Amino acid sequence: MINLFQIFFSITILFFVLVGIKQFLKGKTKDKFCAICIAVSITWIGLLIVYWTGLFKDNTIVAILIGQSSLGIFYIWEKKARESVKIFRLPFLLSLILTDYTLIEGISYSTSVIYFILVLWIFFVVIYVFRKNVRIRKFVKKMVECCKKW
Repeated sequence: MINLFQIFFSITILFFVLVGIKQFLKGKTKDKFCAICIAVSITWIGLLIVYWTGLFKDNTIVAILIGQSSLGIFYIWEKKARESVKIFRLPFLLSLILTDYTLIEGISYSTSVIYFILVLWIFFVVIYVFRKNVRIRKFVKKMVECCKKW
């Protein structure tokens, strides 16, 4: 049975191996190579496969690790996104969470969740299209500024 210590130990070993591998990379690949991100991702992918086969039962740690990767994806997107599209933070984050949930539990939720996400995306697209309107512009500004790092 895989336990939490073994998972932490595996992430640590992978981290140091990947730091070593990074030394042989060049240019942008080396700059964008994140040993921690890859170590965590390899770990949760491996655990997820073992979980799906029924040989590993602790979906909590799998969910935590997947969540770490999703939040990393969110932060990368947020960092690279133009200011005007940062309005889509909420639907993007909720879409990532739904994807994570689906990886662990399968499609065990009602279609109302999918419809809600779709309607939310449509709502935000409409706001985006009309973002230059005086009244909507103030609202959009508040939505984008809600997550500024002060």
